[in-house]
Amino acid sequence: MKRVIICSALLLACATTRSAQASAIRESDGRDLASCRFIGTYSGYSNISGTMSSTGIENAKNEVLEQAASHGATHVVWQAMGSGWGSTVAANAYRCEKP
Repeated sequence: MKRVIICSALLLACATTRSAQASAIRESDGRDLASCRFIGTYSGYSNISGTMSSTGIENAKNEVLEQAASHGATHVVWQAMGSGWGSTVAANAYRCEKP
């Protein structure tokens, strides 16, 4: 039982969190972004992979969202996600003006 608790604590310690700005970015499939301005493509990387690849992907996504937020993005469209010797993601970022 102690091992399970220790392993769970270590897993949580590896996860990153998003800022309020990054959390406000919406994920999109791109169909609703015709009137939005393309900002750029951003990529993120985490060295967490293997059995903890979902945590690695989330950390890499958080990195992308932070980059996009710092450039004023309101939406992202995920382009690629992968896990091998690390976890990587890429997304196109857009700024959509509020109606």
